[in-house]
Amino acid sequence: MDVRDYNKMLGQLAAECKKHGFSTADVIKGECATVTASAAELTQRASAADIDKRYTLKRVPKSGKNKGKNPNTSDKLIPFVKMNGKFYSTRRKYPAHIFQEMQKKLDFYKKRAKTRIYSAKAVWLVVCKKARCFTGRFKQGAQLLKAISAQGGKYKTNQTNDGDQRGSGNGFSIKLYTENTCLLNKNAKGNFAIASAMARRGRYFEMNMEKGAFKTAKRIAGRYPGIVLKGRKGAPV
Repeated sequence: MDVRDYNKMLGQLAAECKKHGFSTADVIKGECATVTASAAELTQRASAADIDKRYTLKRVPKSGKNKGKNPNTSDKLIPFVKMNGKFYSTRRKYPAHIFQEMQKKLDFYKKRAKTRIYSAKAVWLVVCKKARCFTGRFKQGAQLLKAISAQGGKYKTNQTNDGDQRGSGNGFSIKLYTENTCLLNKNAKGNFAIASAMARRGRYFEMNMEKGAFKTAKRIAGRYPGIVLKGRKGAPV
């Protein structure tokens, strides 16, 4: 992503805050905590109703005007089910015992999908945690942690999602990285979420500049509670 405008704002924010005892690292870690939590809110979660449609087979009617017609024609339904090394099309009619076995397999997928319903949002919590930034701003924290657990620990061990603090002093930076498909697909809109979150922070900075929010350390702390002033009691870490 092109983050030049956002990084320019961070530089300006750090310069203003430095006048009152805040370090560049304070500013960037605080902004990382805020922008990832905001991106999590803006990221779309999966729909339970859509999951039901994707993993539910309908029985072929035995009577009525649609007798004998396969009702499983929706493009929202998963197209194939793999059983015993073979692929079975959900668009075809099968004997009752195969139909039941297919639905049993789909019930498994449905249950698993619903435990991961917050997975896209949870990616932002993972990269924030990996970057060692404050995670207290994430709403629906319990659901996000549940989604992470449902991945079998993969979020923690693989390199698909990462966050890393680099440098020191004025050269301090944080790199966030993800190529997680559950976040970047067209339904979750993760790219849009993080871009929007950064744009909002830019507008927030401009508003604070206009209102004189950087005149004192107390005002800065009030507007940017994620920025930790050294020795400030109760500040998030």
